[in-house]
Amino acid sequence: MAIRRSTGRSDNGVSVGSAFADPTFSGSFPLLFEFLTRVRWDDGKPRTPGTALAFSEGESVKICLSDKDAGEVAFVTARTWAGVWEAAELALEPGCADWRPMKSRRNVR
Repeated sequence: MAIRRSTGRSDNGVSVGSAFADPTFSGSFPLLFEFLTRVRWDDGKPRTPGTALAFSEGESVKICLSDKDAGEVAFVTARTWAGVWEAAELALEPGCADWRPMKSRRNVR
């Protein structure tokens, strides 16, 4: 399974290359690893790797997934650190996350 490609472009999948090798992490979280490390789509066009910002809030652990190519973000929440990484992996399945437009930094004070 491949990560989603931002809307408005033809979906040819993702590139075969990554700037990193981490068999343990990529074996446990293949979609998340691809989301965070892929630098090219299969058609050779550049891809800006996504980011995952993990933090705790009260009794919850959260990750903000930021899809730089699509200009969208999605949040996942769990009760444990292990659980939030699993939730992030599931959120990257097509149609499983509530992706929303990124807020412009210019409007933030």
